[in-house]
Amino acid sequence: MITQKHSRQLKKLLFLSISTTAALTAQLLIASPAKAQVTCEYGGQQYSPGQTVGSFICMPDGTWQQR
Repeated sequence: MITQKHSRQLKKLLFLSISTTAALTAQLLIASPAKAQVTCEYGGQQYSPGQTVGSFICMPDGTWQQR
C-alpha cells in the first residue's frame, strides 16, 4: 500500500532521477562537440589544411594564403 508519504518520496526520487539524467545528457552534448572537417576548395577539388596548390597553402580555417 502506498501512503501519501511514500508517494511524495517517490515523486522526489523521480524528479531527482530525471534532473540528473537531463544534466548528464546536456554535459555530454556540450563536452563532445562534433569536429567539423574544414577543407579548402580549388578548381572543384577539396584540399585538407596544409596541402598546397602552386604558391598557396590551405589554412585550417578553409582559406588559401600565399606561402
